[in-house]
Amino acid sequence: MQDQTPLEENKLIVTLRSLSGLFKLLFFVALAILVGLNFFIGPYDPHVAWEVYPGFWAGFGFVLAVAMAFVMKRIVAPLIGAPEDIHD
Repeated sequence: MQDQTPLEENKLIVTLRSLSGLFKLLFFVALAILVGLNFFIGPYDPHVAWEVYPGFWAGFGFVLAVAMAFVMKRIVAPLIGAPEDIHD
């Protein structure tokens, strides 16, 4: 017998998927507000020299996320998808 998900859960998933554009917009607005506030509210005691620049951590996180996605797609994914008898 196959497990069936409740109808309410399906409605919730469909509703959230239909609102995904709104969630993305809200995320970017929140990110822009936080970076904008960084122009007026600086770090109290910066640990690295670049931390005094507004939006440094947002840019740093973006660059690292792109680098990790590149590494995962180009290097790790082919290793994971390799046949099991590759070392025989």
